[in-house]
Amino acid sequence: MRMGLERQGWIAQFANDHDLRKYKMYLSEFPGSEVHFVLGDINNVRATHVPDVELATASFPCNDLSLAGGRRGLAGSQSRTF
Repeated sequence: MRMGLERQGWIAQFANDHDLRKYKMYLSEFPGSEVHFVLGDINNVRATHVPDVELATASFPCNDLSLAGGRRGLAGSQSRTF
């Protein structure tokens, strides 16, 4: 998401994830991003953590479910009742 938007002139101001591995991957791709990355459960993110912006995006955690990502996709996850 970030890479596509940056090609159009947007600047990332905030990022969040609860997975330490994804945080480290993000920092390796975008050095210096620790100033706007909040590591932790989204339920614990407060409005004061999120800056005023013109565009806010969110995305489904495709890396967690991707067959290409080696995490077995939805078919490989444990069964759960919703």
